[in-house]
Amino acid sequence: MAIANVQKCPAEPPAGTSGAHLLGAGHFAFVEGLDNTSWLDRTLRTVTINPDIAFPGRVAARAAKAPGHPAARKILPTLVDSLVHAADYRMAGVVQQAQAVLEASEAGSEGRADLGQALARHADDVEAATAE
Repeated sequence: MAIANVQKCPAEPPAGTSGAHLLGAGHFAFVEGLDNTSWLDRTLRTVTINPDIAFPGRVAARAAKAPGHPAARKILPTLVDSLVHAADYRMAGVVQQAQAVLEASEAGSEGRADLGQALARHADDVEAATAE
């Protein structure tokens, strides 16, 4: 569990840096024994600091297992936004997971509006962006 403990350390990047000092620290994401709440909290910190995730599809799939958790609804828009600008081949899987979480979450729940807006930016879907 040493890898997961790295995420408990202060992870704010020094001013003017990208967060590259955490390269590889996100491998806790593949630790199956880590409970979902801890995983979601650590993953949210990771994608907030550095949204360039090596395996966004796997991260999106695990986040989508907890559509009721606010961190899931904050992780997914970050992944969608980070991939939409790169026209990444992994985008379709991430978008499917994000759509499933949007549909499963309650209107007005924390992070839901941001998730809907990220999907709308991806799909140019004004209706979804203003559904809240």
